Amino acid sequence: MANTFSPKLLGPSLSEGSHQDLSLESTLQDLPLYQFQVKSSCLAVVVAEIFEQNRPIPGAVLIEAGKLVGMISRRQLLEYLLKPQGPELFLHLPLKVIYSYARVEILLLPENTTILAAAQQALRRSPELQSEPIVVQIDSQSYRLLDPHQRTGSEAPSFA
Repeated sequence: MANTFSPKLLGPSLSEGSHQDLSLESTLQDLPLYQFQVKSSCLAVVVAEIFEQNRPIPGAVLIEAGKLVGMISRRQLLEYLLKPQGPELFLHLPLKVIYSYARVEILLLPENTTILAAAQQALRRSPELQSEPIVVQIDSQSYRLLDPHQRTGSEAPSFA
């Protein structure tokens, strides 16, 4: 599977998890996880369009030279686009530029982390980061996103 995003080749996807009853031993890989990795040089307009077409996607994992460089959430990108002259200023910039402004601490956990341990770590984040997706590392070049609000039924923000 490619570790970069090309709109013509690979769009966002959702792994459904294990469909088993969850227990105290269940891990993050048992939960539905979103796959959306893009090159950090990808333009914000491309990701904004994909977010609009794929409402549940909580964010994009930023990859450079096959390595994780960060994550920009749907909410973060929307905040930049809602600023005065936001679309004119930010839509045609590479994501790495926007991420350099937005740089927030990401929560990166291996896929075999128990759900309970992940929840504890997520709750230790500052209140403004509580709604940010959790980055789940599958292997050395593959990452997924866990939406902390997926089970609450909260609505994804719109770019329309």
